Amino acid sequence: MLVKDINPGPGDSSARNFVEFEEKLFFSASDGMNGPELWMTNGTAAGTLLVKDINLGSGSSTPDFFEEFGGKLFFSASDDAIGRELWMSDGTAAGTVLVKDIRPGLAGSFPVELTEFGGNLFFRAFDGTTGNELWVLLGDSDGDGVSDDDDLCDGTVLPDVPTRGLSGARFAAQVDGTFDSGLDMFDGRYTLADTAGCSGTQIIEERNLGHGHTRFGISKGVLEQWIASVNGS
Repeated sequence: MLVKDINPGPGDSSARNFVEFEEKLFFSASDGMNGPELWMTNGTAAGTLLVKDINLGSGSSTPDFFEEFGGKLFFSASDDAIGRELWMSDGTAAGTVLVKDIRPGLAGSFPVELTEFGGNLFFRAFDGTTGNELWVLLGDSDGDGVSDDDDLCDGTVLPDVPTRGLSGARFAAQVDGTFDSGLDMFDGRYTLADTAGCSGTQIIEERNLGHGHTRFGISKGVLEQWIASVNGS
C-alpha cells in the first residue's frame, strides 16, 4: 500500500536511508521542488512530512549516515553555503541544526560512518588539513550541545521561557544553544558553551535571584558575571 506520493505524479521521491527515531521513521526524499531533504513519517499520509529544507530551494542536502545519539538524530548533510557537514535533529525544523562546520568554507568535511560507542559519537571527517581521520563528539546527556565533560548544569531544558517575556538587555537560552535578548543587538552574543551548559533558568536558580529575572529573563550583568566565573576570569 502506498503511504504517500511524496513527489506527485510519475517522478520518483527516491526515499532512502531509513532510520527509526522517536517512534517515527526518518529518511531522505525529494518532493520534486526541494531536492532530497530530511523527511519523517508515522506511517500515514498525513504524518509523512518534510522536517526541514536544509539546502534551501531546489538544491539537495541528501542526509545520510543517520545515528541516534544523546536523544538526537545525527547525520551528514549538505548546504551550499558550507558544504557537507555534521547536523542533528530533534524531529522539528527549529531543532534541526548544524553541529559543527568542521572544514570552514564551501568544500565540506564529509562526515561519514557515524557510530555511537561508549557514550560518544565517532565518525570520519576531513578538516582540510589532516586528511580523512577519526573524530569524536563527546556525550551530551541533557542534549544542550555542551559535552558532559564541560557541562556544569545537568538536565538543561530549552528554551528558557520568562513568564512575562524578554525585556531590554535580559536574556533567555534558545533551542539552538544561543541566548536571545529583548534587544536584537545582543542576540547570539552568548551561548551555552560560554555558560558551561547552564541556561538562564538554571543560573537564576543557582544564584537564588529575584522575580525580575524569572519574569523578564536573566540580566546582562548577571549573565556576564556567571560566564566570567565558570571560565576562571
